[in-house]
Amino acid sequence: MKKRDKIASFLLSYTLLVMTSYASPVVSLPSPGLNLLSRAAMIKPVASETSISFMVWLKLRNKKALDQLVQDVYDVHSSRYHQFLTYATYEKEFAPSSEAEKAVQKFFISHGMQTQVINHGIRVMGTAAQIKQALQVQMNYYKYQNETVYANSTAPTLTPEIAQYVSEISGLSTIPEFRSNLESVNSNKNKTYHNLNFIWRNFAPYAIPTDISLQGFSGANLQKTYGLANIPTINGVHLDGAGQTLIVVDKCGSNGPAAILSDANQYFNGNGITPFNTAGPGKNFAVINPDGTPFITCPGGSSFSREIVLDVEASHTIAPADNTVLVLGTDQKTTLIATISNLTQNNYTIAGFPNAYVISNSWSGPESSLDSALESALQVAAASGISVDFSSGDCGDNTYPTSTKCTGTWPGPLQVNYPSSSAYVTAVGATAVFVDSTYRYAFETVWGKVKTISGTLSYDGGTGGGVSQLVSHVNWQDSITGFTAGGYGLISSNGNRRAVPDVAMLGDPTTGLLIIAEGQPVQDGGTSLACPLFSATLVLVNQARNLLNKGTPIGHAAPYLYQRNQQLLSSRSINLIIPPAVIISGATTPPFTTIQGTPTPASAFTINNDTFGWDSALTLEPEAQFWNDSVGVGSPNLPNFVITMANM
Repeated sequence: MKKRDKIASFLLSYTLLVMTSYASPVVSLPSPGLNLLSRAAMIKPVASETSISFMVWLKLRNKKALDQLVQDVYDVHSSRYHQFLTYATYEKEFAPSSEAEKAVQKFFISHGMQTQVINHGIRVMGTAAQIKQALQVQMNYYKYQNETVYANSTAPTLTPEIAQYVSEISGLSTIPEFRSNLESVNSNKNKTYHNLNFIWRNFAPYAIPTDISLQGFSGANLQKTYGLANIPTINGVHLDGAGQTLIVVDKCGSNGPAAILSDANQYFNGNGITPFNTAGPGKNFAVINPDGTPFITCPGGSSFSREIVLDVEASHTIAPADNTVLVLGTDQKTTLIATISNLTQNNYTIAGFPNAYVISNSWSGPESSLDSALESALQVAAASGISVDFSSGDCGDNTYPTSTKCTGTWPGPLQVNYPSSSAYVTAVGATAVFVDSTYRYAFETVWGKVKTISGTLSYDGGTGGGVSQLVSHVNWQDSITGFTAGGYGLISSNGNRRAVPDVAMLGDPTTGLLIIAEGQPVQDGGTSLACPLFSATLVLVNQARNLLNKGTPIGHAAPYLYQRNQQLLSSRSINLIIPPAVIISGATTPPFTTIQGTPTPASAFTINNDTFGWDSALTLEPEAQFWNDSVGVGSPNLPNFVITMANM
């Protein structure tokens, strides 16, 4: 080789070495739903010219200061107790900076994409080819649960200069992350009822229990069971939710606003409950998009139609004079984040209704990764005094498959649901409620079912709970760190993490609510029923606080349930979920001793082939401690709970 060629070769090698050594590194970003690709089958790449819209979520500033604020506003010993975050302070100290917004916009615009700032997030529109160039991801079509979806094949990446501002990117995948926590049964209405006789240990039922609740609860009967008429008046005012607003966030379904309104009012009129009105001086109901505009129709529809009517009918049963705002979107996470942002910006007014401090969410999915953008929004909500409630899930500890929607594999890892495991929400589990012949409350037991499927005894769903693998311990749960969580052992021995659920209400579909859906009566339940019932209870608490001139809403409810537990128990504000210990007649012991290696709880019982109190790995009887991983601290005794919470 000539000397000149050797020099040229050396220079080329040196240039490549320098380029390799000093090439800009990239940072992988969280991409919600990416883990679900393992259950999908690739079809083909997305065409390069296909347009795709996605969200770039920006990081909050001063995160440690915000963490401390959230802790202080729920600490009765802190000088900042109930001094909730204002929007002005949020913008000044914690919101993403304009510098971050401009830098991120500039990056995507430089790749030929369109951008728009929405509530401190960046909406980006670009082609599959532009996305591949900017984020280094391949967009493909996949088959997922018999539907065609698109998704990014790997996590998106950004240079450190831009990644420093970004918490995550969502919307690259249309694989649904969350599902409804709705369960249904065939109605047994008008069947003959029988007394249930047990021997109880350290407990006496509040009335003589019967199996009449297996017919399902009408709205009027549920109001009686929960004692709404017995809630003490304040300054002569009956507590019914008047002047308060409850928000329900759901994925949109095939039923439009007219169908939702028709079903709800058929149910309300049949139960003597104030109907919904969408116009005029008596307006108390609105269906809106995440941006506040009137909702018209759902692109493509979904299976959430029954969920939607259950949520609005159940919640308005407990707070029949409140305003209800149903916020619908194609993606629950983005819808919830937008709703929280709109509330804080608009002085907790939505769709023209004031005092909107409670948000009910009856959806979740098995915990796989924390959603950083959603966590930021939920933390801001808690700091601002907004109550965000989530159903804890309908698949127990997620280790059992069922014929319907539980996808665990036995024996599999114990797993809770998210977002109910977030430290900034109240997780609501579900119970079966038993009453006397006049629907007076008698007792509750854990919702957990077993039935024969294809000749084999199988788990058939139940209240979700356990210990998070991702969410760190929260100070307000200090009182239960030595408690046992079913198959987890001592909570403190598992990294001392967030435990769920926090509280429980009616949810077992066998004792479910008789709602109206598509013009027909159906008996529905699940933690999807329990969550709106509890959210509506908090609406009553906020009405009471307003009448007592407390000056603030109750906010994030879960901390009170632990830090003030003795006060709640001593005032009989909480019903401990005490199952029968020994069965005498009217019910029998279950016809099995184990299922897939898990012993049948001693307190489980069977009525007419329906098994109650079978809680998969959650086997601890709750009388041994005031909390367990099926029902949390228990269920609210509404006449006492509302007043006690209002005075905190």
